[in-house]
Amino acid sequence: MKKLVLVLGLILTCSTIIAQTRVNYSSTTNAYGSIGTVDANLNNSDGVEGSPLLFNDWNNSATIYLDNDKQLDIQNINFNIQNSTFASKMSKDSIFTFYNVNKVVMNNRTFIQINNKFYENLATINDGYLLKSYSLKVVPEKHKITNTVIGPGKYEIENDYFLINNGKLSGIKLRKKDILQHVNTKKDQVSKYVKDHKLSYSKERDIVKIFEHFEN
Repeated sequence: MKKLVLVLGLILTCSTIIAQTRVNYSSTTNAYGSIGTVDANLNNSDGVEGSPLLFNDWNNSATIYLDNDKQLDIQNINFNIQNSTFASKMSKDSIFTFYNVNKVVMNNRTFIQINNKFYENLATINDGYLLKSYSLKVVPEKHKITNTVIGPGKYEIENDYFLINNGKLSGIKLRKKDILQHVNTKKDQVSKYVKDHKLSYSKERDIVKIFEHFEN
């Protein structure tokens, strides 16, 4: 597998870039083809408080696995929850958004693409995965007394959990009923394991421990 260490500062000199159009790399990187777009508008203009990005800053390291089995190493990257894309900040007012990506390993966390949406892979379970999705909702600012909307509000991140086996994606809640239903033939063992280790069916990290212990 060929590997390219991509330094964002070189994009402007090694590429022909037109805002909002595809980017084709120079002869030193053209084997990677057209892999993203430049967005000249990085600032939030809708007045909503907060950010659609998953991480607080851009100081994140990642390896991006492309659809053509090549990969890129990036030192300046974030995940845009709103449109489920990974992007790298090029300057104060512009970002480079990657596409044709099937997997990203970022800060030792793995994100995989399924049906044009990225999910975080929390645990590998036999032939499947325990996945976490991210979505945004806007909570409007309301008057404390009248409860009427008085402002655009703020972003809040919502999470859902899924299991995928044999290509089939199904939702799962972090609750005892759903977990025990999935481990059908091991209910007694799981219940004992949870009790002995003082785990919770509602905590993500504990559910990961349960699946990794019993499914693998």
